[in-house]
Amino acid sequence: DGSHCKGGTLDITYTHNTFIDCVAGGLDVGGDTGPAFFCPLAATWEADSIHVIANLFFRGTTGIKLSSCHNSEILQNTCYKSTQFAFRSLNASSNAIYLKNNLIENNIFTTNGPYGIYLNASSGYDFSTETFRNNLFHDYAHPDPAALNWSELPGVVVTGSIIADPRFTDTAQRDLTLRAGSPAIHAGL
Repeated sequence: DGSHCKGGTLDITYTHNTFIDCVAGGLDVGGDTGPAFFCPLAATWEADSIHVIANLFFRGTTGIKLSSCHNSEILQNTCYKSTQFAFRSLNASSNAIYLKNNLIENNIFTTNGPYGIYLNASSGYDFSTETFRNNLFHDYAHPDPAALNWSELPGVVVTGSIIADPRFTDTAQRDLTLRAGSPAIHAGL
């Protein structure tokens, strides 16, 4: 991972960073520390109140992954050409800690791999406190689908999704400003 916060991390902000070719993923918010390393032992979260704002993620398996975290915000980030997952939401804690009250808003998620726009999540959990609002999705390797498959995230709250090419200015030079006519312009909150 480019960065990973877990084991009882609280109130961390990631802003205006660039993550390039992070094989496992750009940023893992939460995760599974295991009881031997978990601190503080009485915490009910692996990570809480983590704010991920206006970062760039180039390639890698996925830009951002949430795992067993609470009250976190993923806002105004751009994930360019993830190779496997547009986004991951995992309940992966041996301390029986699950995702709760997370907001994913005003982001651009693009993929360039074999699975299309794949939203990966742990099976058998309720995702009703996770909200995806006003995010744009695009797949460079295949034609964009007419709709996204949210089946791995039962109960997730989804509003304002756009599926379209974001029309970046010059990706070869890592210039991800939006060209005139981009469907992402004025589409967020």
